[in-house]
Amino acid sequence: PNGAPTADPRAPRYLLSTVLACTTGRGTTVDEALAGLRRTVEADGTHPSGTIYFERNKDVRSTTREWAFHNAARQLQQLGVNAVVEDGVIPQNQPDVAGAVIGTANFDWSKSGSTILAGAIVEHLTSFGGAMASSAGQTPLTEFLKHGAAGASGTVTEPYAIQAKFPSPFVHVHYVSGCTLVEAFYQSVTGPYQLLIVGDPLAQPWRRNFSMANMGVNTDTPLSGTVTIQPETESTEEISPAVWELYVDGQVVAAVKAADPLRWDTGRHGNGKHVLTVIARGNDRVQSIARSVLTVTVANAE
Repeated sequence: PNGAPTADPRAPRYLLSTVLACTTGRGTTVDEALAGLRRTVEADGTHPSGTIYFERNKDVRSTTREWAFHNAARQLQQLGVNAVVEDGVIPQNQPDVAGAVIGTANFDWSKSGSTILAGAIVEHLTSFGGAMASSAGQTPLTEFLKHGAAGASGTVTEPYAIQAKFPSPFVHVHYVSGCTLVEAFYQSVTGPYQLLIVGDPLAQPWRRNFSMANMGVNTDTPLSGTVTIQPETESTEEISPAVWELYVDGQVVAAVKAADPLRWDTGRHGNGKHVLTVIARGNDRVQSIARSVLTVTVANAE
């Protein structure tokens, strides 16, 4: 998968999801899970200045994905993020783990001397990383979460060393490009049927700088008739809106190209309070989103 949208109307619509936490067996506690989610939210849009590590060793759990290590590292460096391909099992004595691709059945992160930065995706290829039963064997994915990762994944039944069942190293390229955690995972896994993904699906530490500067709606007086909405965005990364979308009380009522007027026929909605949401989809590769929400009053003649 390359993440490119398709114009084919027959194409299926995918609904992406992760598990926020596993709190039984070898999982985290509820308090650990909540603390991890709060830490991850604080990392959104911070563009972490750490390093993404690709751990290379002779274990089949590593060699299965080694084909992509150097290419992924090169693309990350082109995006301005440091990436290292090194011989090892897990990063050792590194204070800046912004992500890692690991292939091993067992590890002890507490003895590594390394620190996982907030927002990081850190995962390992092994058979039972997603099995939470106490008797499952092999180190579970939750060990990464306990040490600060925003997301990790592991299979719940024997997958064999089939790379398509695990994230390719390009998960980090999608993530650093500005995708959310869940978008990055599902663009890098072609056979996710045995894979348990745990973490904040909306984590976005490399979110692009693109926001709504002005919604373009006068809220000083009640609205009536057909209203033309003139939103404005701002960005330090030269991102411009490609599409405007308008939602009223959570229901989409309009979607137009950025060059076209965005209009709302208030007569289609009852008098009183309504929640307006305007979304701008950017013209960058990941279609970054800017949004603004306002409560307005409609007062059409009865």
